[in-house]
Amino acid sequence: MRFISNYDMKLFERFANQFGISNKTLMENAGKAIVNEIETTVGKKVRFFVLCGVGNNGGDGLTTARILKEHGYEVYVYLIGEPKTEEAKEAYKKLLSKYKNVFVSEAFLDRLNEKYIIIDAIFGTGFRGKVDGKIKKIIEKINKIKAKKICIDIPSGFDKNCIDNNYVLPDKILCLHAAKKGLEGFSRKIKILDIGIPKEVELVITSDHVRKMLKERETNSYKGQNGKILIIAGSEKYPGSAILCYNASKACFRTGVDLVKIFTVAKVGWLINLKLPEAITTKIDCDFLKYDHIEEALDLAKSSDVILIGPGIGENKETKIFVKEIIEKIKDKKTIVDADGIKALAGIKLNKNVLITPHKRELEIFSDREIPMEITSRARITKEIAKKQNCNILLKGPIDIITNGKEISFNATGNPAMTTAGTGDVLAGLCAAFATNNSLIKSAEAAAYINGYCGDMLYEEKNYGILASDIIEKIPEVINNIKVSK
Repeated sequence: MRFISNYDMKLFERFANQFGISNKTLMENAGKAIVNEIETTVGKKVRFFVLCGVGNNGGDGLTTARILKEHGYEVYVYLIGEPKTEEAKEAYKKLLSKYKNVFVSEAFLDRLNEKYIIIDAIFGTGFRGKVDGKIKKIIEKINKIKAKKICIDIPSGFDKNCIDNNYVLPDKILCLHAAKKGLEGFSRKIKILDIGIPKEVELVITSDHVRKMLKERETNSYKGQNGKILIIAGSEKYPGSAILCYNASKACFRTGVDLVKIFTVAKVGWLINLKLPEAITTKIDCDFLKYDHIEEALDLAKSSDVILIGPGIGENKETKIFVKEIIEKIKDKKTIVDADGIKALAGIKLNKNVLITPHKRELEIFSDREIPMEITSRARITKEIAKKQNCNILLKGPIDIITNGKEISFNATGNPAMTTAGTGDVLAGLCAAFATNNSLIKSAEAAAYINGYCGDMLYEEKNYGILASDIIEKIPEVINNIKVSK
């Protein structure tokens, strides 16, 4: 049996949204699936008591109560509090408009006996911490009743990290789409229900995928053994490119890389030295990188594991020639190309040691093809481009698409607050860091997942006030979360 985290389940729901399946539809599907499963084992004479919380688990309970009522059952609902999510509010309105007499007070618990089936929908998979107060008393009272207890997704109050919690003692747990992490000890009581999430969800990157790419350092490792990266970037025309280089470099360090070298113009290099003295800069006394600088860049590349080209490099004609020549001459090195570097390679057939990280418009310039927003067509065309241009692609978007022309995967982490400047450079740095000991395609998957995971955590804290530097500082925490499967 596969067990997934609460966060990964949210990602599956986001993915379903891209296929036109809303969270309200998923909730309706959940209610139908729960009732269908219940009806395989009970007769019409049974009575139901549904305990509903204020979140989407409560919304699943309210939807289940409505459908049970529509099927002719005797149903009573106790609502712990006022619904808080949009989906739960909608489920409440639907039930109230048709069957307002089903709602009862807490005192109704004293009437419950073995003739009832209790449906537990108080807390969902997002619950963490200690159960106390009113809800603790309700759970204690429920557990003393000899009625059969069915829990939706998890037993309310159960937290594997808080072993002294009171939680609903289940006779059966109906898990929506997949079993949830922490419930491994309840395997015999779990029934998994299909709620209409598309089959393509199996291609969505999860924490389990990424964990395999997190390498532990050897006890006797030395400087340079854990990754050496060369970043070729920056131009004097864009002094802000120093910050872009800084973002990419620091993301590499925060992911665990030992050495980062930066090949850039002097003005940008000195600014980077002030911001990030740990990075080793080679400064070119010129306004922009050009053909004359190729040999010096290649010398640095020889002692590097991975090359990252592009942040703030500019679109000067001579710089474009420089980028093309570098790519042509370092075919034996894993190379990530971002931003203006991608534009320089428009129409060129690359090699399997190259990963490009474009957004929609950059991929259109690179391929001379229109990239649609609809997810299925977008994925198909991106895969075709990767095959034709003989490279790996991480296409950034609401759902990231990662492909090498043969395999394809999707990343659903991240949110609209991450459209701020510099977040793409952090992603490129993460790609480079993971490429030091993973394939480019796996590196892109891990980088996209972690970058978006950082953004999702930060959105909870800062809403739309996220900076690229915030994401960088979140990287170690997110990596640790993935390691311990939070």
